[in-house]
Amino acid sequence: MRLRNVSFLTVLLFGLCGLVSLSWYTAFSSSRGDVVDIYQREFLALRERLHSAEQENLREKTPKYHRTEDGFIRIGTFQHGIAEGEVDPTFGPLEAMRLSVMTDSPVWVILSEVRPLWTDQWNYIQASVV
Repeated sequence: MRLRNVSFLTVLLFGLCGLVSLSWYTAFSSSRGDVVDIYQREFLALRERLHSAEQENLREKTPKYHRTEDGFIRIGTFQHGIAEGEVDPTFGPLEAMRLSVMTDSPVWVILSEVRPLWTDQWNYIQASVV
């Protein structure tokens, strides 16, 4: 029997379906945890790509601000016991605030007051040290 184009395409289609079925069978018949590991690796790779794209986007949006390695933006420094800084409204709502000690000091830092100062919108932070 001679294979014609239609028959060849049918055989090719059945072959591909069989290959897909075999891959599904091996995915579900593997030992416990294998499927999770496969998807977890792919998910982590995707998350890493999205995270790096987000960081690049933030770097492009904020060239005038200094960023820390883990993504925080340095807004202000303490001078005479008060740190003040203006938050750019394009950053969106404030999610977290961090106090970083940059130099050795013989005194402790206790934040007694952190408050937003309302101008047009919530875009100014003031912190005092006791």
